[in-house]
Amino acid sequence: MTVVGHRKDQASALAPAWWRRPFPRYVRRRLGSSALILLGVTLVAFLLTTVVPANPETANLGQRALSDPETVRRFREHYGLDRPLPLQYLTYLGNLLRGDFGQSQQTLRPVSQDLLQFAPATLELVLSATLVALLVGVLCGVAAARRRGGWFDRITRLASLTGVSLPIFWIALVASVVFFRGLRLLPGSGRLDPALVKPPQVTGFLTVDSLLAGDWHAFGSAVSHLVLPSAVLAVSVVGMVLRFTRTAVLEALGTDFVKAARAKGLRERDVLWGYAVRFAFGPLVTATTLSFGFLLAATVYVEQQFSWGGIGQYAYRSSTNLDLSAVMGVSIVIALIFVLINLAADLLYALFDPRIRLR
Repeated sequence: MTVVGHRKDQASALAPAWWRRPFPRYVRRRLGSSALILLGVTLVAFLLTTVVPANPETANLGQRALSDPETVRRFREHYGLDRPLPLQYLTYLGNLLRGDFGQSQQTLRPVSQDLLQFAPATLELVLSATLVALLVGVLCGVAAARRRGGWFDRITRLASLTGVSLPIFWIALVASVVFFRGLRLLPGSGRLDPALVKPPQVTGFLTVDSLLAGDWHAFGSAVSHLVLPSAVLAVSVVGMVLRFTRTAVLEALGTDFVKAARAKGLRERDVLWGYAVRFAFGPLVTATTLSFGFLLAATVYVEQQFSWGGIGQYAYRSSTNLDLSAVMGVSIVIALIFVLINLAADLLYALFDPRIRLR
């Protein structure tokens, strides 16, 4: 043990100076823990698909094919369902390391191709909803903290509680009925008007691609189709952002450095935005991370309601058809995005907040 420890000390001494600093060590630890989390997600996703109270043959083969044992055998052999579970998992894990998520039984294409096709639509929707939630939540949270106990504070707290309590599928249904079928103000389905031609794909975001192509008609249509589903998603998390912001700003307004800033004669607006809101950076990062993860899961309901054509709708169809490869692929991709967002949030905390210890 002494020899091993001595060798570790020698290796550490030979490493560059920046490599031995607290922040690079913290990054290495977080990357290692993130890799273990992803490994656990693959195991859980694989095990959950094995306990589904149905079999893929019934969902994907017709009644005539099910009556033929040879057809069923070939189906199970083709998708590796005839192997022992540990061997199936190890094979699947090895394929994942090569970027192979398997083949979808509903599209008959590699799952990786399906995910690359549908992921931009979901990311465009989730990012738009996150920006809306942050803009509304931060502004209303700061205003509520500034007027603590006033009528605006009471109304925003009631509205945030209502938004968090209402089911997302009910909000989507009501919004579609009111703004599309009733008032005819916004489109109710799809990402683009059927009469328009999609712009050449560069990023997969129709708003960005239409701007790059200089197609203003497509851009206006893409924005109008994006408003309703992104607003529905934002309603479900704006209350959380508002409460995080309000609490953090109220805490900051009672600190000594804010009192000192006021004693220096600074304007209340400068004290509020220059000191109190900056103090709330950490809680805002937490709220953004939680919101993004929740929105990724909630897209299943919203995309199905608005026929958005993203990962959420793909996951819904895959689960109803018992497309196990596609279900596991969606689960792993969403987990990967969520882990990366949390990793970025932790690194931002450690980089900008001197109160956090990295040792």
